[in-house]
Amino acid sequence: RSCHALVHEIGRATYNKLQNFAQSIKDNDSFCNSGFMHGVIEEHFSSVPNVEEEIKTVCSQYSADKYLGWECYHGVGHGLMIFSNNDLPKSIEMCSAYQDSSAASACANGVFMENFGSDQKLHPTQFLKDDNLFYPCEDQKNNFKSDCYLYAPTRYLNLHPNNYSEALNWCNDTPEDFVETCVEGVGSQTMKENINNPKSVESICLQNSDFTKKCVSGMIGIYAFHYGSLEPVSKLCPILAEPNRKICEDYTTRLKKFFE
Repeated sequence: RSCHALVHEIGRATYNKLQNFAQSIKDNDSFCNSGFMHGVIEEHFSSVPNVEEEIKTVCSQYSADKYLGWECYHGVGHGLMIFSNNDLPKSIEMCSAYQDSSAASACANGVFMENFGSDQKLHPTQFLKDDNLFYPCEDQKNNFKSDCYLYAPTRYLNLHPNNYSEALNWCNDTPEDFVETCVEGVGSQTMKENINNPKSVESICLQNSDFTKKCVSGMIGIYAFHYGSLEPVSKLCPILAEPNRKICEDYTTRLKKFFE
């Protein structure tokens, strides 16, 4: 469950040792949602004189419409939150500077992941509320709301560990347009926390027939992102329950170019 944060630290340590972004990033491994790349970017941002200028070029070698590029811009979002001491509005504003909508969205996605997963003792954020676990999603511009609601379940499950079925029901409280996004986020977070037992994650998704498709999509998506490859997904599809195999196969087909 902690692998993404741990790989972040390996990336940060690598940059500290080499003091060179290009040299550090060439050792990148996509394992655990590219946490290594995110850590390198975070540490790189802490050492450059002008982060606003740096974010313009740090991922320019990649396309935001491909997996590595998406992860790079997502890592920028993490890095901006570290750099700004979890100033979410400032970080989102800097993400908005990207002209490419895919890059801006990936960057914002990283910002929200960092915010909702923040340790309130070690790296607190002002942009979480105990009496409104969807905050600050309702305050976001329309083009970033989906990325925000996708990560809101992380906050719910941090406060209600292992209560996955309850998290699915909690998604009913999301504004109607984002209920399915929240459900997808529950499937994603449940898979992150049970990556070695995907069948148990599927069984949770099956407990609520109204939400099964989006929940399964979330679990399959994060499985692909965890490994940075569709190959593990192709092995997962055949072991899923009959209706979910088609969801899995369609997902694999749809994202083939993204992972090339």
